[in-house]
Amino acid sequence: MSYVAGLKEDRFEAFVERVPFLECWVWMGYLDKHGYGSFHWEGRSITKPAYQAAWWLYKGKPRGVLRHTCDNPWCVNPSHLLEGTQLDNIQDMLDRNRQARGERAGSSVLTEEEVRAIRNLSAQGVSGKALAKQYGVNASCICKIVKGYSWKHLL
Repeated sequence: MSYVAGLKEDRFEAFVERVPFLECWVWMGYLDKHGYGSFHWEGRSITKPAYQAAWWLYKGKPRGVLRHTCDNPWCVNPSHLLEGTQLDNIQDMLDRNRQARGERAGSSVLTEEEVRAIRNLSAQGVSGKALAKQYGVNASCICKIVKGYSWKHLL
C-alpha cells in the first residue's frame, strides 16, 4: 500500500531490476543528467527522484534528506538509503571524494594535463603572463595554479 496518492508499487516495480549478484536495485527507467532515476508520481506528471519514491513506498515519509550509502545514483534499494541533513550529505560527498573538481567542475577551462604543464613551465621560469596567454586564461588563474590555491588535488 502506497503512502502517497498516485504512487503505485506495481508501476514503480516495473522499472526496477533486482540482479542476483548486486545488492543494489537497478533503476531501468529514465536517468537524469547526473545518473539518478526519475519517476512520475504524486498523481500528476511531476518527476521526482526514483530513490525518493522507493523510500516513500517501503519506509514512509522521510524526515530529512535521503543519502545513498552505496554511491550508485541509479540504485533505488531503500536499505541503501539513510535519512540525514544536507550537511550530512555534503560530508558524505567529501568523505568519499565525490566532489566535482578539476575537469569535472562545470566551469573548468583547463585540463589536468594542462595544469601539470603550467606548473612545470612555471618552474622552468616561464612567466605567468606568457602562460596565461598561451592557455587562454588570466594571469590570476595561472598564479593560483602555480601557488597551489587551485587544482590542489594535483599537488
